[in-house]
Amino acid sequence: MKNILVKFLSGLIASFMLFFSISFMTVIPQLHSFLFRPDRIQFKIGFPLVYYQEMLVDCPDFNYHWSLANLLLDFGIGMLLVMSGYAIFQKYVK
Repeated sequence: MKNILVKFLSGLIASFMLFFSISFMTVIPQLHSFLFRPDRIQFKIGFPLVYYQEMLVDCPDFNYHWSLANLLLDFGIGMLLVMSGYAIFQKYVK
């Protein structure tokens, strides 16, 4: 039982790392375009589903939108990928 809990927790931590890495990688190109085109400010975070979006409506006013369903689905997809990859790795390594 303890071995299963350790595997689950390590998979959960790996899923968090994958989720945050993909989210960070979706922001980087948008920051680059913001530096060279400040008139077109729009951030979209999330892959494959966008869970946070922010855009400039008027000069000091931003409009933003969170989608909790897309956030949970993105994390669930990442967790499914990590857990299935871990299971396949364990099957062929042993």
